[in-house]
Amino acid sequence: PPRSTLFPYTTLFRSPSQHKPPLLMIYALINRSYILDLRPGNSVIEFLLKNGHDVYLIDWGEPLEEDRFLDMAFYIEHYIDSCVNRALELSQSKKLNLFGWCIGGSLALIYASLHNEKINSLITLTTPGDITHGGMLPLWSNKEYFDIDNIIDVFGNIPGKFIRYGVIEIYPNKEALKNSIFYENLNNPQFLQLYLLVEKWMNDNVDFPGKVFKEYIESVFQDNNLLHGKVQINGKKVSLKNIKSPYLNMAAQLDHLVPIECSKVLNDYVGAEENVFEMIPGGHIGLAFEPMAQQVGWIKLLNWLNKIGRANV
Repeated sequence: PPRSTLFPYTTLFRSPSQHKPPLLMIYALINRSYILDLRPGNSVIEFLLKNGHDVYLIDWGEPLEEDRFLDMAFYIEHYIDSCVNRALELSQSKKLNLFGWCIGGSLALIYASLHNEKINSLITLTTPGDITHGGMLPLWSNKEYFDIDNIIDVFGNIPGKFIRYGVIEIYPNKEALKNSIFYENLNNPQFLQLYLLVEKWMNDNVDFPGKVFKEYIESVFQDNNLLHGKVQINGKKVSLKNIKSPYLNMAAQLDHLVPIECSKVLNDYVGAEENVFEMIPGGHIGLAFEPMAQQVGWIKLLNWLNKIGRANV
């Protein structure tokens, strides 16, 4: 049975003349997708709906033990393609806007390169590109020390906590700073409510399907294969030059996981004529809950979707 679920969020009472291409959002495989719809007032999806854009969200669900054998091709050509087709069917559109965050951005790039005829525009956020500018994560996953096959032999699917605690271990100062800010704001109820929501999400981890994890780490963080056109999906070469639909790439100014230099280079490889890079305030997941990141990032995303306008729907 399918593990992924497509959640449709649609605006009401729209006339045919107001019809816009829907937006399909792809989040990473290592955390829950509800960060995009955290609470009223702190929801990217709510903001887009109020501004007239239908949104569809892929939730990856919980991988089972046998899912350790699923590969990236299955996720691209079965899970994502099925969700794209269903979103197009429900919205009565021929193309959609595709949004990918972090690992979801890498999956969106791969999908758009293979199925560009279905893409009205592509948006990626805090998505790794050139790992030679990749900060500490490429060091953490360096193939000289990081034996993926051995890890998969032991665990099957990669435990979510393995990745969560691995990131904390790489950046312990960030954890200490976060705790310090928490204690400084114990008398701030608004801060505490949002802090606890985000903290719950950050520790609500899901396992990463074993084979997909191996292929992703090798393709993105070890060999730069995705960037240089050396990834194949069901025998088809993945070339970012095949992405001709308008492309918006957003990076976070204080992202300690995917530095700006790592992400910005993607624009040099994507073949779109309309090819835009934007920087927003905040950290890796700041778009979901940091006030300045929201104010800037949400408006940039909305302006892009409005500018792209009406597709062949």
